[in-house]
Amino acid sequence: MLHNFFLHQKSKWHYLLLFILTCIVFWPLVIGTFSLKNDAYVYFLPWRYHISETIQHGEFPFWSPYLYTGTPLYSDMQSGTWNPVVLIVSIFTRYSMQVLQWELLFYIFIAGAGMYKLVKELGYISATAFITALSYICCGYMTDNGSFIPWITCAAYLPFVFLYFLRVLKSPRLTDCIKLSLSLFLLLTAGYPSYLIYVSYILLAGYIYWLIKSRHDKKLIFSCTKFLFISGLLFLALSSPVLLSFYDFLPYYQRGTGATIQQAMADPFSPFCSLSYLLPSAVIKPHPWIDTDIAMRNGSIGIFMLAFFFITLTKRLSPIQKFILGVTIFSFLFSLGDYTPLRKWCYYLLPLMDSFRHPAIIRVFTTIGLLLLAAGGVNFFLTEKENIRKKTKKFLLVLGLFITSLVCYYLLSGFSIKKIMQNGSGFKNILDGLTMGDIAVIQGIIQLFFITAFLVFIKKKKFVFILMASNVILLAWMALPFTFVSQFSTNTIDNYIHSFPKGFPKPGLHEPVESHYKEDSSNAAYAINFFFDKKIVIQEDIYTPTVSTDYHSYLSNRSLRDSMSKVPFAFISTPDHFRDSTATINLNEFSASGFNFTITTITPGYFNLIQQYNHNWKVAVNKQPIKVEKSLITFMKVPVQAGSSIVEFKYDPGKTIKLMMISSFIILLLLILLLVLPHRFKKNI
Repeated sequence: MLHNFFLHQKSKWHYLLLFILTCIVFWPLVIGTFSLKNDAYVYFLPWRYHISETIQHGEFPFWSPYLYTGTPLYSDMQSGTWNPVVLIVSIFTRYSMQVLQWELLFYIFIAGAGMYKLVKELGYISATAFITALSYICCGYMTDNGSFIPWITCAAYLPFVFLYFLRVLKSPRLTDCIKLSLSLFLLLTAGYPSYLIYVSYILLAGYIYWLIKSRHDKKLIFSCTKFLFISGLLFLALSSPVLLSFYDFLPYYQRGTGATIQQAMADPFSPFCSLSYLLPSAVIKPHPWIDTDIAMRNGSIGIFMLAFFFITLTKRLSPIQKFILGVTIFSFLFSLGDYTPLRKWCYYLLPLMDSFRHPAIIRVFTTIGLLLLAAGGVNFFLTEKENIRKKTKKFLLVLGLFITSLVCYYLLSGFSIKKIMQNGSGFKNILDGLTMGDIAVIQGIIQLFFITAFLVFIKKKKFVFILMASNVILLAWMALPFTFVSQFSTNTIDNYIHSFPKGFPKPGLHEPVESHYKEDSSNAAYAINFFFDKKIVIQEDIYTPTVSTDYHSYLSNRSLRDSMSKVPFAFISTPDHFRDSTATINLNEFSASGFNFTITTITPGYFNLIQQYNHNWKVAVNKQPIKVEKSLITFMKVPVQAGSSIVEFKYDPGKTIKLMMISSFIILLLLILLLVLPHRFKKNI
């Protein structure tokens, strides 16, 4: 029955089942019982919230006047401003936690679908592709990074990048060339820049490796090189406004000159975290040998996929498997940070490798490599008979013995679950009370049960397939409470967000900007009000790297901030007074990236605005352009004469980027048209 389903049913039914299982694995996000936590709600949700508010207001999200006292949304590499999914969603609705969670589910499903297609491209049967895709959806990288939306997004698009790159090298066609450029474009606009940098080196290495293997077929080399070049040009054309917006902000960016070697080594995949390949959630708890963030520890791919990976290594590897193995080993050593010299060598020797942190995020490439190689072993098992069964038994017995020794060790070290169950009140308290040893024992027993069941029913492929799927799903469920979801329901957070005003309410001109604004401890557990309450405030708690260096300098200048404790959003200063209380200011218009004021002052002075300085701000006083000056370290001011004046601020990134946006959109539509109507364009270039 299992064989018939994957052999005779069309792929659309396989994708449907994959989607259903994605919803089952991440069921808290589907029904809203629990919500995403950490960076998901203090970084990615607020940014998407303001992006959608701006688009709903009829503007492109160039600027937000609220976040960090004014910040260029489109210049934040992780904000989602250029993400096509975010833009499309924002056209139809405002972001909430529930919307964000469905977006994340979409990426996770796309990740599985991409892995399914990639494994099929390698020549394996549908059943192999499906179990590999499900293992990818449930892998430790996915369950670790629910708070980091762009990292999950990268995991979603990477299989497509590899898929279409492989297709172009095998049999170059225009459609695959277009799809490769689109995949790279999505990886850039929706993801985290370091992934694009790293994957670019993998593609370069793959191209060189392919050139050596195909050196005698000059016609094929010319054709493939031509299509790869076209794909690169299309990617640059599509990405031009994105790249320009990032480049434009670099002079303001605290990390605009790159990461230091210490920053580049921060948060490695500690070698002890390799325990997660056997006992995924054990490494969640503190241990003296783990020196990395909780979101950087789990590398699991499923105990059976790990066994099949070793089985693949016992057979003669194809050229592409050898390349995948090389990339997997390289990525694993890279992810270890300063535990090996590899990350440091790359930092100093390879361009752009000094621009990002968190070596552990590169373990996604290790995960992809392990799964692609394991797919070979799974395929042998599902298509061959006695010989592969014997090998499978041997490897599973070895893994079982190793897990048994770990269980015994941690049992002898002290197993506290009974005491926790007696003293704990509530599920969260029980989870918090568990030690690494407790989780190791629990998951070790679970793994041993699955291994035993596999060995008993090894001849029944249908039952074995269900065991493999059940194993990765169950262990994914066990990981979610630690790294993926919070204790608060989705509705709780959304009701809180919806309590604040929509649109762009005018800020008060008589109330002072709150200068020592910290998160409200009563709400800090599930949301932070200054991200949503539409007030102009000085935000001390910075959760995004894309905040200007001057803003950090301002925050550290306590004396200046104390002197501004009674300053409103807009005020007049004169040579004799920090704030001229005799001047009158009226706010006529207020939007995401533009403000219009009527001011009256007795003496000449400066009109000050508590919005971050950026060279793209254009100001007109009585319709006459005037240069914006920086004031109070990070804010803006313009000179005004005595009398009545109309002062208009407008954030304008310039004609160049706007033209690039239009051309990128047109190119995107044309490429989609070429893909939608392939029968019209069968001929290759």
